[in-house]
Amino acid sequence: MEEKLYDLTFLKTIAGDDDEGLRDIINKFLKSTPEDLNSLKYAIDNNNRKVTAGFAHKLKANVKFFHIKYIFEKLREIEIQCSDENETIDFNIFKEKVDEIQGVYSKVFEELKLDDIV
Repeated sequence: MEEKLYDLTFLKTIAGDDDEGLRDIINKFLKSTPEDLNSLKYAIDNNNRKVTAGFAHKLKANVKFFHIKYIFEKLREIEIQCSDENETIDFNIFKEKVDEIQGVYSKVFEELKLDDIV
């Protein structure tokens, strides 16, 4: 069996025995993440360093809670590069990274739904 792309151990610790609370957290994640990804893409398309860094940071926080493999470092790189005003940025590279990130998120969403958690 293939290893999952996420791990709910941390969230289950926070939720304790509250399965409904855990489902609520997951449903909010499923609803807000696509919106945040679209905002990140829009910021990148418009070469907006500050907004790009902000949405990368916001998405990175959720990645930590869900222990989503692979995405954290990519979001961290985007955030750090955009936060450094002296760094020259190639936003086209960010577009490629966001496409990869979106692909992983899609798989995570599928896994969460298949696991019948939501």
